[in-house]
Amino acid sequence: MDKDTLIFDRTEHDLRNGTDKAYINYWDLNRIEACIKDLSAQLNDYMYCQSTTVKTDWGKQTAISDMTNIPTLEHMERIRDNMQLLIAAFFVYPTTPQLPETFENLTIYTANDIEKILYDLHLMKESMTANFRECNTFYCGEE
Repeated sequence: MDKDTLIFDRTEHDLRNGTDKAYINYWDLNRIEACIKDLSAQLNDYMYCQSTTVKTDWGKQTAISDMTNIPTLEHMERIRDNMQLLIAAFFVYPTTPQLPETFENLTIYTANDIEKILYDLHLMKESMTANFRECNTFYCGEE
């Protein structure tokens, strides 16, 4: 998952003009859940242990009988719980938005916060790994 695909710049203009960014849809859910899945695996590799459950096969509803692709409040709260696990296991910046209390009745602003939190978690993880010592540099120059 590329952190640069996360969207956290939704505006009233998007809402007024009905742009793709204005409404949460299946590709947003797939992007968010794939990001959670990747972050969870990467953090577990670095011993920031947690266990998330994700659904990354949200798809466009093709028939009224295809109700498996309509997110329920339970699905949305699972996503929120996953994010809470990641935050609790790792770190976020002091400027990172607070995780909404619930994902019920999302607005463009809470949707922005959700993806900004994931983006910040990615940045923090990248910053950590960029500062790892290279092999044997602790002993470099010692003879």
